[in-house]
Amino acid sequence: MSVGVRAMEIAAGNSNTFTTQAGDNVLVVGIAANPSAGGNITGVTFNGIALTEVVEIGGGAQADRKVWIGYLVAPDIGAFTLVASGTGIDSWTSQVALFVSAGFLEAGQPRDTDAIEDNSNDTLNVSLTPTVAGDLCFYMGYKGGVQASWSGATAETSGVSGSKGAYEIATTTSENASYGVAGDNSIAVCGAAFKAGRSAGRVSGAIG
Repeated sequence: MSVGVRAMEIAAGNSNTFTTQAGDNVLVVGIAANPSAGGNITGVTFNGIALTEVVEIGGGAQADRKVWIGYLVAPDIGAFTLVASGTGIDSWTSQVALFVSAGFLEAGQPRDTDAIEDNSNDTLNVSLTPTVAGDLCFYMGYKGGVQASWSGATAETSGVSGSKGAYEIATTTSENASYGVAGDNSIAVCGAAFKAGRSAGRVSGAIG
């Protein structure tokens, strides 16, 4: 079984309205921000319900770029606000929302994560080990001062101030995607491989 994706959207800032539809079983989210040294994203909510964080990087050696990925199983259906909160965040860049419609195994997520940052580089690569064809590989990238692009992913969002989200459905047990463009600017990227499968015991519709 493969994870099914209905849509992926991007919006600027840290508080935006996204609309889930009937059949959207999981909401996967990417966040990009500009932190001070040591700054952190402390929470992300959709309609007041907290997402589970899976990976975050930035605010350390590369202090002025940060990316974050999390997810929410069985999100409320309708138009609701996605809000990111943090400490030591100088400004918020973007939010990416990916709507999963089928094939997402609820237990034991994620299967794998990867994250890297650099204060001066053209491109950075995210390497994930899905292990099962059909897994969802979701990526978030942010490069300061210039709009970059994802290579190796199936689909990417439009760009917002140097940031983009992207995804692919795994076809092998090793997936790689690169984010960047010529120019040695500060950059941070992260990715997560989410398990495909069929969950049991769901009260309000099986995930997959």
